[in-house]
Amino acid sequence: MKDKSSNSVLHDAAWGGNVQIVKLLIEKKMDVNALHGDGETILHQCCRSGKMEMCEHLVNHFPDLLEIKDNRGQTVLHSACWGGSVEIVSFLIEKGMSNNTLSDDGKSILHITCLNGKFEVCEYLVENCPHLLDVKDKSSNTVLHDVAWGGNVQIVKLLIEKKIDINALQEKGESILHHCCCSGKMEMCEYLFNQFPDLLEIRDNRGWTVLHSACLGGNVDIVSFLLNKGLDINALSNVGESVLHVACLNSKHDVCRYLLTNYPDLLAVKDKQGKSVIVIAAEQGDIDLIHILRESRH
Repeated sequence: MKDKSSNSVLHDAAWGGNVQIVKLLIEKKMDVNALHGDGETILHQCCRSGKMEMCEHLVNHFPDLLEIKDNRGQTVLHSACWGGSVEIVSFLIEKGMSNNTLSDDGKSILHITCLNGKFEVCEYLVENCPHLLDVKDKSSNTVLHDVAWGGNVQIVKLLIEKKIDINALQEKGESILHHCCCSGKMEMCEYLFNQFPDLLEIRDNRGWTVLHSACLGGNVDIVSFLLNKGLDINALSNVGESVLHVACLNSKHDVCRYLLTNYPDLLAVKDKQGKSVIVIAAEQGDIDLIHILRESRH
């Protein structure tokens, strides 16, 4: 039997880390090479869950598992970095796994580490594989973009100490502040604003301010924080979208309520195609949002 993610009981045993159970299941002729729904092997599973003894057993007895990538093109080393065990990461590298292999979207093992906020692994990789600091993924995200999205301020401080470019933009022109505002990481947003206030002035290729990105993300606290710091509530994108347009387009009801309560004039703004936020809500088919917008008129 497999579960709804196509995990066999061998996958779950590998995740749980009991080598004795894995040996028993393999004796019963279970398929060591079976993949679950995302294409992960049992070695991916134990690397992600941080089970060192299991990892050693599988690598020593089934070394071919080291070569298998999942459906995203991630190796077991990517999974180990996701899980955050320095012991497993260093073990796999010592076994000859390349630290330069990229996933299908161009993510290095340091991207994955930063995205998931694994400080100890990040510290290890920066020290032992410093060239990874310069790798960008296929969307031109630096590792700093990914840690800003993930929200670990401690890692950001470490990377900045290594002289990584704080002003780097990815392919859409987004700064690291755009990223943390969109992902809703309040602590990161406060830190970047206090240390690098010039990031507030950057617009992406669409003409979006970081306030537009915050409205896309839907975190009211960040939207309020940015407005209290002087962000222009009336800033429009290249196609005339207000921050309320962006919030409506992505059905962020709490942000819409906040904006309508504090800045009711936004209701009258139309983009360059002549679309009001009511039209945007109707195109989305968002009945609840239409009610919110109608109630704000009264």
